Amino acid sequence: MRSKKSFKILYFIIPLSFVLGLAWGINFKKNQLNTQIIKPSKPKITIAAPKGLINDSLLKQFTQETGIVVDMIANVGDADYSQAVIKHQKHLDTALVPRHMITTLEKLKLTKPHQYKNLRDKISADFLNLNYDPKNKKYIPFAWNFYEVAYDPKSISKDQLTLQHIIDNKISKKLVDFNFIETYFILKKTELISDEWIKTQREDLIEAALNRLLKSADFKNMPASEDSSKSYNWIYTSHVKAQKTLELNPEWKSEIAEEKSNINILLWATFKRNQNINQFLDFVKTNHESIIEPSEYASVFKNSKLPEYQQSKYIRSRSLLKLEMVDAPHIMEGIWSQSYKKVMPINTQTNASNVANY
Repeated sequence: MRSKKSFKILYFIIPLSFVLGLAWGINFKKNQLNTQIIKPSKPKITIAAPKGLINDSLLKQFTQETGIVVDMIANVGDADYSQAVIKHQKHLDTALVPRHMITTLEKLKLTKPHQYKNLRDKISADFLNLNYDPKNKKYIPFAWNFYEVAYDPKSISKDQLTLQHIIDNKISKKLVDFNFIETYFILKKTELISDEWIKTQREDLIEAALNRLLKSADFKNMPASEDSSKSYNWIYTSHVKAQKTLELNPEWKSEIAEEKSNINILLWATFKRNQNINQFLDFVKTNHESIIEPSEYASVFKNSKLPEYQQSKYIRSRSLLKLEMVDAPHIMEGIWSQSYKKVMPINTQTNASNVANY
């Protein structure tokens, strides 16, 4: 009888042991998988920058040196940049923004004070403590430029060194190296546009002003290395591109237009995520020459090895009375962007005679 009871117990114990063993194995495997899943990932930073300014090879170099992976949000054009930054704000650690965007960023409370401690050691005093950020607590200057006229003095007189010349003179061969911000200021300074039209969403009037401007000259995004002097005798472009044109054509000259020029500044803004920021800003400062040299901007850093016209001190070599810092936050809003993209031949060249095609 006892042997029969023992067999019965064994019949019960053996399957139970198998089930328990199987359960233990499954649980062990599950714990292994969980351990793999929660392994710490590589540190990462998400940034935004104007199209074409910071290239992939530079970001790969940063990752190799620091182990920090860099994601960059979609590399959009100037007209879409403001909206792209706002759209991706929750994922951003830092963004390189034009000064005109600061009012929008502050209104939406998207940024936070940076914790970068080495701000003042290399940046020129000309770009510190400005009215939009008096103590530089939130924005870190990086690059700047202004627009001027490069011209052939054999065919252009001094009274033609004005923005009004774009509108009035139908004969000279004029090229406007346009961009999102400068196109607005041309219209504003030639009285072709009213700020009230932007505030009241008068897209029809804004588009009419842009179309009139297009009929007055050729418009083109001019690469920094391109020599357009063979086709034109009057070129309105960034001071960096103007000086590069003069290097190729020693007989040419350049002047700031009579209506003055706006100082355009790019600054790093830190967002609420704000992870791994300081290492990236140190890297950008160390490599600023390789970032800025091929661009249309000059550096804010002192003692740069860049060409003279891309150094911070160059701003004092020109007449400061002809330079100004006009704030126009309303142009970062949707209506100007929509009109600009609809009318302007972005990334293409148009001749005034063919403007009806656009």
